[in-house]
Amino acid sequence: MCQKINRETIIRGITISGITLVTLIIVGYSYVTSYGLIQGPEISLNGPASSTSGYAYSTSTSPSATISGIAKRVNSLTLNGKPIVIDQQGNFSQNILLFKGYNTERIEGLDKFGHTANIKIDLVYAES
Repeated sequence: MCQKINRETIIRGITISGITLVTLIIVGYSYVTSYGLIQGPEISLNGPASSTSGYAYSTSTSPSATISGIAKRVNSLTLNGKPIVIDQQGNFSQNILLFKGYNTERIEGLDKFGHTANIKIDLVYAES
């Protein structure tokens, strides 16, 4: 049997489609704007070795080194448990003294939701 499509059915279908479309737009916009918060903190090193993977290794013939990089979406940043100053763009730089031989440093970023990001840096100081 053929069913007649009347004006009310068409209007109801358009209304439901419109509400569905508006809902999808709102959900999509909410996801895009909150993606950074969902993703959590991120730390990348520029020196003494580049890293975004959570581990960096470098050798040095100098007794000091500068650890620098960018921290995104963090409220606090620490190097071996001591706070590091971050500028508004997330850049940081910290000078450290190295002991002869093997040195391990750990950078940890914490966001406002308690999520963390860590990078372990192994530095070897070998006098020339």
